[in-house]
Amino acid sequence: MMGLVDGGFACGLSSAPPTDSWQIAAAAATPQVEDLRRSLGPPPQLHVLRSSQLDALRLDAELGGMLQEQLGRLFEHFSPGRAAQLEPELRALLSLLVFGFSVWAGRATPGSELLNLRYRNEYAVAARAKELVGPLGVGGPGLSLPQRIVLGLGTAVLPYAWSRLCRAAHEGDWEEPEAGAWRRVAWRGMRWCEAAFTLAAAVNSWVFLSRGDYRSLLERLVGARLVWRQAAMNRIISFEYLNRQLVWQELSEALLLLMPLVDIARWRRAALRALPRPEPVAAPAVAATASASASTAVAAAGPCPLCGSDDLLTSVVALPCRHTYCYYCLRSQTEADAGFRCPLDGVRVAAMRRGTGR
Repeated sequence: MMGLVDGGFACGLSSAPPTDSWQIAAAAATPQVEDLRRSLGPPPQLHVLRSSQLDALRLDAELGGMLQEQLGRLFEHFSPGRAAQLEPELRALLSLLVFGFSVWAGRATPGSELLNLRYRNEYAVAARAKELVGPLGVGGPGLSLPQRIVLGLGTAVLPYAWSRLCRAAHEGDWEEPEAGAWRRVAWRGMRWCEAAFTLAAAVNSWVFLSRGDYRSLLERLVGARLVWRQAAMNRIISFEYLNRQLVWQELSEALLLLMPLVDIARWRRAALRALPRPEPVAAPAVAATASASASTAVAAAGPCPLCGSDDLLTSVVALPCRHTYCYYCLRSQTEADAGFRCPLDGVRVAAMRRGTGR
């Protein structure tokens, strides 16, 4: 019995594969793996929604504004007006705090986290795309230490230094000295740098809308691209809420930009001229002569038809309707519109003369 067991054990040992058999099998399968990899072609193109990237940027801006407002309220209790003087420092401090707890710690910004986005080192992916991105194209390493340092400098430090430099140039009137002075040269250099940056940012925005890769010029220079953190995940914030916020924000900004350019008073005068008005009733000749002689001595009483004020310190009489106005009200209206008509009777104001003061 013992002999049979020993014989069987020896037979099992003799049939065991050699220790380097896995290496031989891997070497034999390598050509097949390479052929399969070449047959698969390039890695899939990653499409990240442009709306998600822009929504993340808007959420980060809203978060920064809320934090700055709360921090400004703390300063109001101790030193009123101090928060306005330290606004660049407060903004830079908050930007560094948000950056330190998010991107520097190996994560994305709060807005990007809410929208299932993260930063990826696109330079490393471009060098070894087939090995890093995976079958779904969302793989790849995070940002390296130099990338995070440059991104932090461009996010918080450089905007703070630029804002302080612009404030110093404005307070020191760098644009006023004579030509050739160093302040004038520095001012022109700042203007050229600002114009060049604006142009580069506009070109990057056009490329982003075309390709959807980098939403800002700094991210393109650093090689930090926003990709999906998970291949399949629902948005934490719905599109409906963000669409309402974006529409209201853009509409308010457009109104704030366009409303100062619109002459509301001129449109109002045009509407009043378009409305029909009753024809004035002709008075008898004697009464008209008497009233004309009386009106030359005393102007017609009543509040200013434009501002409604009863206290006319500098009153003028519009001719030929002979209604009393404030001088500045009537003067500004006639300067803005040569065909200005009196809002009381629709008669075009041809001239004015000084009335009686009160």
